[in-house]
Amino acid sequence: MREEKKFKTISEQLEGLKRKNLMFNGESDENFAIDVLEKTNFYTLVNGYKEIFLDVNYQKINNNDPDERYEKDTFFKDLYFLYYFDSELRHVFLKFIFMFESNIKAKIIYYFSEKFYENNNAYLDKNNFNYTDSFLQSNIEMLIKKMEKIIDNQKKLPNTRINHYSQYYSAIPLWVLMPQLDFGTISHFFKYCTKDIQSKIAKHLKSNFIKNYPEYNNSFILTSEVLSNMLFFINSFRNICAHNERLYNHRYYNNNINTTVIHDFYHLKFKYSVFDLILLLMGFMTPSEYELFKKLIASPLAFLYCNIGKERFIKIVQKMKFSRKWEEILKIKDDFEKFKLIYSN
Repeated sequence: MREEKKFKTISEQLEGLKRKNLMFNGESDENFAIDVLEKTNFYTLVNGYKEIFLDVNYQKINNNDPDERYEKDTFFKDLYFLYYFDSELRHVFLKFIFMFESNIKAKIIYYFSEKFYENNNAYLDKNNFNYTDSFLQSNIEMLIKKMEKIIDNQKKLPNTRINHYSQYYSAIPLWVLMPQLDFGTISHFFKYCTKDIQSKIAKHLKSNFIKNYPEYNNSFILTSEVLSNMLFFINSFRNICAHNERLYNHRYYNNNINTTVIHDFYHLKFKYSVFDLILLLMGFMTPSEYELFKKLIASPLAFLYCNIGKERFIKIVQKMKFSRKWEEILKIKDDFEKFKLIYSN
């Protein structure tokens, strides 16, 4: 086993970075680094974002040599700018993932309640899900137990919707419970729904997309299986954003999404990356929502470009699995250029 890591003061942390060829542009740059490290965990900042700046050809020769070395002319601020870019991107994605979450919740509420309109407790009955699939039975039972526990806990808390509703009615409708369910639970709820409910939701979402973006292929079929996988894919990024973890090079392989209507249109392969997340979210936005979304993405991208240079910027967007034609596909070039002018001045 390796030797345990020992606590280091901020001064010692900076000296260690200098040994690894990370540069500081004078005293003001070092003071900036001290200020950053007093507010930001060293491991989160340095270990989280150093990869793109390390010298891949460096080899340790002597025992006292550092284990890694930064590329020539790499400054502490380069690390910080990537960290800051990633932080801004997380805020943008979280905002629009919340919007998508609200959208899918509304669809589930509508179509599940439409089918079981005579029973407001229908979601607590395992037979109202796809319980005929033996592989899902135990998971469906766990989902129901989780929802029952949430209801019981909420009933005990004053001034909650469920507490208020339970005082006047014998059942808690799905539309009252739904705000208490996190995105992961919602993803499982959809997965366990009967095929007719899943299909109605998928068709509704696809219909909205074609109405908003008629230039895309109307014959593309959004299956309930693919939509279910999309939910788990988006939720993985939601968790990254919500827990302030590194986002830009995150990938999620735990399901099978071969293509989407936008990927299909541009002949793109789904790579389970940030770029794929952008295209997925776009597919569930109105044009006006996407206008705002792409502006909010263009700003941190331009900031990064202007502060770390074109060559490193290209390496980073490649890590994010951006297509070579990303500006055209995202319809973002004008906004990107405008923000570049702002940040270059």
